[in-house]
Amino acid sequence: MKIRSIRMWSGVALTAMLALIGKGLSLLPQLGMIGPMVLAILLGMAFSTWGPAIPQKSSTANVADGYTFASKYLLRAGIILLGVRLDLVALGHAGIRVLGTEIVLVALTMLVGYWIARRFGIDEKLAVIIAAGTAICGAAAAVAIAVQVKARSEQTVLGVAIVAVLGTVFTVLYTLLFPWLGLSNEAFGAFSGVTLHEIAHVIAAATPHGAESLDNGLLVKLSRVVLLAPVAMFVGWWSNRRESREHNAAVAPSTTASAGDRNETAKSAVPAKKRSGKAPIPYFVLGFLIVGALHTWQVLPASWTQPLIQTSLFLLTMGMAGLGLQVNIRALRGGGRAFQAALLLSCLLVVVGYGAVKVLLFP
Repeated sequence: MKIRSIRMWSGVALTAMLALIGKGLSLLPQLGMIGPMVLAILLGMAFSTWGPAIPQKSSTANVADGYTFASKYLLRAGIILLGVRLDLVALGHAGIRVLGTEIVLVALTMLVGYWIARRFGIDEKLAVIIAAGTAICGAAAAVAIAVQVKARSEQTVLGVAIVAVLGTVFTVLYTLLFPWLGLSNEAFGAFSGVTLHEIAHVIAAATPHGAESLDNGLLVKLSRVVLLAPVAMFVGWWSNRRESREHNAAVAPSTTASAGDRNETAKSAVPAKKRSGKAPIPYFVLGFLIVGALHTWQVLPASWTQPLIQTSLFLLTMGMAGLGLQVNIRALRGGGRAFQAALLLSCLLVVVGYGAVKVLLFP
């Protein structure tokens, strides 16, 4: 999709405006932990539900095409630039104990989270989104995985919103419960990095307990973030494999059907694009890793780091606004079971993460 008209530019500009408003609101003390991304989604949803009607003209590029462009391409660009947060050398120095612990926890959270969500009767795509957002890095992971499973906009928005709300709630609870957790400042930082959803949540929880707490929290959290790439590739392979099986089942001739019926079935089946069953390597995941490598080995000037981070966050926020603009709030009714499943998963991650910190990281 390319920007082809002023109407499309106005759609992109709308997402930028909502992103700026979300950023401004996030500076308020009461809204700081919610973050600009979630606020942008909420603003987009509110605009879509109660704002002026946006004309939809199928024959020409329109405003809706503009914010769809933001929700697809600008969002992926933001994920690519997010790689500048990675320091592969620091992660390597953390040792096999930290990275190995995170690999086990992320895999366990993904599997258990998907199983819990399905037991609650949640659609499999939303189940994967919630599991990934909880297991890895909140909104960015939820969106990256949603791209891989080709989720609908309302599924993506619901998954992002649920993960963000729960991450904020647990951040506040950690602050209140710190005196009773029996953890040193350093161990508490690691505990925050192991269990909280967003990097912003880890920073908010660990900062009050000193520099070592914050350093440990970010190190452990980034070891989760780096797992986004392999998890996204695996989920993409899994999703394509499922699509392939469903496609084959749809076109398989029935033993009782007539030849004419079989031909009609084959014609009506929509062929899927990726049927080989090979693991896809999406360009935004490759870009994420490449940018991380460039940052790690100082190919990118140090003076670029903060501008790139800020650009990444703003592009992600514009993309989130674009997602919100595609969703009417009324379409999210019935999300209670998804929230309950995510809450149960988050509680389990807290318990298991606490045990991992006490037994493996800070015995």
